[in-house]
Amino acid sequence: MSITALLHDIGKIETKTVDENGVGHFYKHEQVGADMAGEIMWRLGFSHYDIDYVQTLIEEHMRLKCFADRKFTNKRLRKLKWDVGEDLLDDLLDLCHADSCSCAPASQCPDLVPQLREALAAFQDDPPKLVLPINGNDIMQIFGIEPGPKVREYLAMAEAMVLENPEIGRLEILGKLQKYKSDDANRS
Repeated sequence: MSITALLHDIGKIETKTVDENGVGHFYKHEQVGADMAGEIMWRLGFSHYDIDYVQTLIEEHMRLKCFADRKFTNKRLRKLKWDVGEDLLDDLLDLCHADSCSCAPASQCPDLVPQLREALAAFQDDPPKLVLPINGNDIMQIFGIEPGPKVREYLAMAEAMVLENPEIGRLEILGKLQKYKSDDANRS
């Protein structure tokens, strides 16, 4: 974890821009930083597991900014758990809390992570791991398409449906995707 804290903002070096008002920005520093950290760790001889772990935490360390509005809806909490995974969530929250508390006073949110932890604890009734009732092979077979961006698009739509309603079934998802496909064909 300490190497994650050390390297989590390393991407700011490569991504710094200054806008017309003289304000500095570091857009996408988390992705650039994850790549840089991976290269550094690989040269230092870290295991693939450790590199993946650190890169994932660095890539995700800005995602809690979306909770700055303190709207801890079931859908948002479910998506956080789905995207990050149960095994990394506590470490990500620790990193985000430390990062927030080390910012300039105007940018600090010292109560955000504790509030988010409370919301997640109250949310424990949700299944710990969501499973899509369809996969890419199903989509290719049902829609008669080849592997590619359209399959990923349909899977992303199915994931959004499951995040919105974890009880949604395979047939309902496929029906909604069929409707989207026919609406999309009519728009073309």
